[in-house]
Amino acid sequence: MIANLLVWASLVRAAEPVALDPSILRALSLRDGTSCASLGVSDADQLVRYTDPTLQPPSVPVRASACLVERFPESVANIALPWMTDPERVGLALVVLNGLDRLPEPSALQLARAALANPDLAPRATRFVRAAALPSVRDLAPAPAPKSP
Repeated sequence: MIANLLVWASLVRAAEPVALDPSILRALSLRDGTSCASLGVSDADQLVRYTDPTLQPPSVPVRASACLVERFPESVANIALPWMTDPERVGLALVVLNGLDRLPEPSALQLARAALANPDLAPRATRFVRAAALPSVRDLAPAPAPKSP
């Protein structure tokens, strides 16, 4: 029995907290904060740590996701695809959808499809997809419902 408990305890470890850079956290917290380019972040993985929806103030994950779109558009699809179905990250998903035009076309298409497939996100995602600059992304939007007389 003790051996089983030791094995179980070794498998169930508390998640190690991720160390956040206080200067980046402060910059993302400020209402009129610094630009994404001046955050001192060299790759997308560094910014992803700041997209945790439990971070306070709530502007931190929102600004971090916007900076991901701005600075690392080629990485956004891999990072944000799960956000399209995560109810805790709807706001972050909408920030990414707002930046569809900054993403490579395959990434924009992948994220738009995922957002439109989520019934909870689709009504809001449809607006961003219809407004996209890429015709291939706009074509994914459902036709507007006919107006009743």
